[in-house]
This record gives sequence, C-alpha cells and structure tokens, in this order.
Amino acid sequence: MVQRPLMNMSMEELALFNIVMLVNKAGSKTLTHSFNYGKDDLLFTYVMSSGKTVNYTYDTLNRLQGYEIGSITPITVDYSYFLSNRNAIVDMEGTTVGSCR
Repeated sequence: MVQRPLMNMSMEELALFNIVMLVNKAGSKTLTHSFNYGKDDLLFTYVMSSGKTVNYTYDTLNRLQGYEIGSITPITVDYSYFLSNRNAIVDMEGTTVGSCR
C-alpha cells in the first residue's frame, strides 16, 4: 500500500491504482483532475483542472505511442521504439553472425 500523498505519485502510479479523480483544495481554490482508462487499464484520457484534455495512444504491445494535449494549437508528442537485437552474436565489425537463446 502506498503511504504518501497522491500529489507525490507519478502518472504511472496514478494509473496503477486506477485513480479516476484527484481533487486539490487550498483555501477557497479547488483543482480537479480526471483520469479515464481504456483497454488493459491503460490511461486513455487525462483532463486537467484547466479543462484541457490529454489523449494517450498505445501500440499493439501496450507501449505508449504518443499523446496529444488539446488546445487552440494541439501539442502532439510521438514515441518510437527500436527492435531489440539483444540475442544476436555480433563480430568485431558489427556483423550479426548468429543468435543465442
């Protein structure tokens, strides 16, 4: 069990516990953040207290593919992943000569 304030949690930790709403109150000011989850409990949408929405997309391996922050001019961030070659046996010139399992 996590024994610390939610505001100190990362976005990954918030998603891990499927937090759907986070409300911060300081005096007369209240900030509300909402989280919506999709397939495999992956964060699908985050609505900021300002009302701006962040939409997340994932690839078929459930890796973050990117997100878009909705605004007058949307901000888009894309991620790409490279295939691993960690089972390859490579010679001194960088040529793959075999593989191990």
